[in-house]
Amino acid sequence: MDALSTSARVLRIVVPDVLDYLSVVSPNIADIKFNRSLASYGALSACALVCSDWLRPAQMALFATVVLSTCTELLIDSALPEVKGLELLLRTLESRPDLCAVVRSLQIACSADLLDQIRRILDLCGNVRVLTLRFGFHDVTSTVLLSQLGTRPSIRAFRSTINGNLFDLNVVTTIFPSLRSLQQTGLFEARCVSPHLPASNSLRLRHIDIVQYDQMWLDYLARVCDDPGIQILRCLQVNEAEEFLVFKRSLRELYISTTDLPSQVLDRLAECTYLRRLALHTALNFPHCLPPKLEVLDVGLEFLIRCDLSDVQSLLHSAPEMRQLILHYPEDVDLTTRMWITGNKMQPDELRKVLAKSGVALRMMVETSDRASHWAYFA
Repeated sequence: MDALSTSARVLRIVVPDVLDYLSVVSPNIADIKFNRSLASYGALSACALVCSDWLRPAQMALFATVVLSTCTELLIDSALPEVKGLELLLRTLESRPDLCAVVRSLQIACSADLLDQIRRILDLCGNVRVLTLRFGFHDVTSTVLLSQLGTRPSIRAFRSTINGNLFDLNVVTTIFPSLRSLQQTGLFEARCVSPHLPASNSLRLRHIDIVQYDQMWLDYLARVCDDPGIQILRCLQVNEAEEFLVFKRSLRELYISTTDLPSQVLDRLAECTYLRRLALHTALNFPHCLPPKLEVLDVGLEFLIRCDLSDVQSLLHSAPEMRQLILHYPEDVDLTTRMWITGNKMQPDELRKVLAKSGVALRMMVETSDRASHWAYFA
């Protein structure tokens, strides 16, 4: 225990944050658990090197999310190191069933050459909940490859780069019968017809994340998703309010990445009366009225330029249940300097004081260039 205590003190200096998320759930040191979602890969890797007692729980946390490759070059060059990494991962999983059981999220490039290995990984890791498959943009076999994965009932969230002109929802829901969350590059009108749609008129989808889409798809999903319907919607571009209002009775979270939102869209956001979170952190303009049950509002630095304190008070009045405002800002901006930007109507400290009077907390969030997208996770 003396050696362990010494190592822990060293680790406190090297990666102090990770120990804040480390809790001993029994007197046995072997029962230490790590919160993977709050600790970085580097910190957990360091924990694995502290001592033999820390090795296994740290490995368990590290293998909860497996990201083998994010590069499309892997799809066209089977000689890349990532392919050897895939083989190494397979050997590791085959020799360590305990690690297979803890894998919850898998991200990997997919091609015909890699299909057999991906199937073997999914066979070994039967508890995967989130699956990300990256296909080549011009890969016309992507839907065929997907159909050859076999039924995967454990998958709750599926993310893909399948070309929107090839996307087949019928195949997706057949392969992933328990699907709750879908991120898809494109959903186009030409694929919103039989036989590309499920025969069932009752889908269990709750979360949709799309870049390009036709209104026909949104109308279809609003009609066939069973109760309570689509609760989380993320979209890159919104031109008409009807694009999200078709879900207004079910929608709980709405994330819009559009920079310049039309005023007619902003004015109708308040019609989503059940909305709890609204994210507009890339927007250059903002609504005058918020949904009445809104609890969390995400904005960017433009909010401090376009809105003054009276605007903030008006927004708070329209959303009496709001409890948090999240201010997103780039990592290269120093908010400790009052002159960090010109033309702003209010400073963060001034905003914080106004929010505090209504019981609303201000949270500052740094946007890094490599920040990963957040995905709905359904246990």
